[in-house]
Amino acid sequence: MPRRQVLIDTVEAAYSAFSQGNIDDLLKLCDPACTWQAPGFRVYMPWAGEHTGHAGVLSFIAQLTTYLDFQEFYAHSPALLVDLHLAQGA
Repeated sequence: MPRRQVLIDTVEAAYSAFSQGNIDDLLKLCDPACTWQAPGFRVYMPWAGEHTGHAGVLSFIAQLTTYLDFQEFYAHSPALLVDLHLAQGA
């Protein structure tokens, strides 16, 4: 399977796991040393910033769900997210 499709499938699985509240499956998709980046200004969005490793992902999710109540969560275009990632030289 081409690398691009593997990445698209991973993004879709991550969004699905998060939207279902299945954090264990989400963490299985993340490298233990991953860097999770959430753009924004911390003064307005306390979850914004760089989060490292599984502990960082858990901290991000805890902060996010403290301040936001999701009605729906999905990727509009997983392929676009992957293409942007690949365009940055990843």
